[in-house]
Amino acid sequence: SRSMLGVPLSWSSPTAWMTSFGVIFALVIAVTKDLPDVEGDREGNVETFATRFGVARVSLAAALASLLTMLSRSPGRTGLHAGHSSGQRSWLVAKLPWLPF
Repeated sequence: SRSMLGVPLSWSSPTAWMTSFGVIFALVIAVTKDLPDVEGDREGNVETFATRFGVARVSLAAALASLLTMLSRSPGRTGLHAGHSSGQRSWLVAKLPWLPF
């Protein structure tokens, strides 16, 4: 490991991007998993983002975070691999209609 070798930790741009992508994706999943049971949470006095801010606001915030994450691209890609490939574009087009849900 780096600490055993005495090498300082340094993050490359792709590593930082992958980490932030994973964190945002996990947060969106964690927040939206409570949306279907908001009535039960209210009855049981369980405070979640959905009971505190409302299902519509939480859904919108999660959709925007997902959209921004999907539209971002990893840094350091150049040449033929820069931007979105046609496969990524078709994946994005297929997923966009499902964002509000």
